[in-house]
Amino acid sequence: MKKQKLLMLAAVILAVLAGPAMADLPEPSGTNPQTGVGWADGDLYRLAFVTSSNPGGATDPNILHYNDVVQTLANAAGLGDATWYCIGSTADIDARDNTSTNPEDPDDPNCPIFLVDGSTLVAIDNPDLWDGEIAHIIDQSETGGAEYPHLWAFTGTYLDGTKVQGQAPTTGGPLGTASQVSQGNGSLTTTWIWRINTGDPPALTHPLYAMSEALAVGGIDPTNPEGGKLLTLTLTPDNRFETPSPEANLWLSYLYMAKGEPLMAAEHLEKGLTERLDAEFNRRQRA
Repeated sequence: MKKQKLLMLAAVILAVLAGPAMADLPEPSGTNPQTGVGWADGDLYRLAFVTSSNPGGATDPNILHYNDVVQTLANAAGLGDATWYCIGSTADIDARDNTSTNPEDPDDPNCPIFLVDGSTLVAIDNPDLWDGEIAHIIDQSETGGAEYPHLWAFTGTYLDGTKVQGQAPTTGGPLGTASQVSQGNGSLTTTWIWRINTGDPPALTHPLYAMSEALAVGGIDPTNPEGGKLLTLTLTPDNRFETPSPEANLWLSYLYMAKGEPLMAAEHLEKGLTERLDAEFNRRQRA
């Protein structure tokens, strides 16, 4: 089982190393609001939606559960070639960190965000997403359909993307709070993520917001030394994984380090990689 898990995680790491997703997903057209010129191959963007269902409510304190919910819906809607994350906070993680949109983190891809139609702009970049008002409400589901009258999305998140905390039991807290979970007002661009000082019992089935990883126009990621192609794994005689890319081998080293396996030489490790690998493995195990 341990070897099987390592094999699965090694396969997942290839997708991580490939950088922004290269799938046949909706792409923006016209002018890139971040650059002021037309979209070019390699330009990054994200997609967002509000879920059409959420049967489990907001009772689980683990963010992986909510990531799994939105990923499952995205898969069913034909959007499964990208990795999706819940725009929500638990007691352990802020929404802006779960979605890698933290304006204070220079390692988070900073790019425009659109609804799943690929044309309706939600925010120009990460600071714009978390400055208290978005350009358009997130009112399209994973299928592209309108999701009214589902106005109250469970978020557990303040306007700046951090977790709600210190609120009275009747006014909400982060996802997984036993009494009340904070919600967003899906009809307003100003309180979309935090309906001020209001919450609902976590057993209710309010929807969730979802956001994709950073996607690359044309499937070309200029920051990826492998040109956006999946890498080939080989298993060495001493049971270590290797790829044709030295950079990839650094990431594989991190995998071994995290799992207590033999190490290859490693220097620089990407923030959050272990969590992303474990989250993907757990998601696949539950599928």
